[in-house]
Amino acid sequence: MEIALSSGHADRGIVISDRPVVQPVTWVSGKGVSFSVWGSLTLGETTDGSRPQILEMELTREHQGRHLTVGPAVRMFFYRDPLSIDSSRSIEGWLYVSYSVGPLRLFTNHSVDVLAYRGAYFGEAGFALERRDSERIKVGGSWGIAWASSRFNHAYVGIDKSALASTSVRTSSSAPPSTARCARTWPGRPTSSSG
Repeated sequence: MEIALSSGHADRGIVISDRPVVQPVTWVSGKGVSFSVWGSLTLGETTDGSRPQILEMELTREHQGRHLTVGPAVRMFFYRDPLSIDSSRSIEGWLYVSYSVGPLRLFTNHSVDVLAYRGAYFGEAGFALERRDSERIKVGGSWGIAWASSRFNHAYVGIDKSALASTSVRTSSSAPPSTARCARTWPGRPTSSSG
């Protein structure tokens, strides 16, 4: 189990909370299958007067080759705002694909909603680089570009057009907890990992 404290939360380029959030995640995995439960709890009222609470559950079956990894997944999410009557839930099919050569990883991820926002499609592609500075410390970063269907944009941002959704740059560094120092810098939950 991990617990992250962040200054806000964005999902697929859309700001969900501009206030501090606590984001616990736990998972079990074995033989290429993983199940994760992730949450995001906003600690205060956001500037738009909401206080989003999100719960996501994801089941992934990862197939790994020498360089290529393919991971189809099913994700269910629940969104609730205790300050209003807003709530939603849905199920999405995901496909994670990556190709790694040394410390460089090319990736593309795709999702399609199959329940509440049926047919809403989101895709992204990019590259990530991760390396060890020492036996205990890892540093990395990624760049990506994302696009979305008109149905996705209509459901999440109120614009009925397919479009380039976002570009992203992320950096990260980590050290094992035994060092009593662990730092990660993300603008939101990484979309290219399953937990």
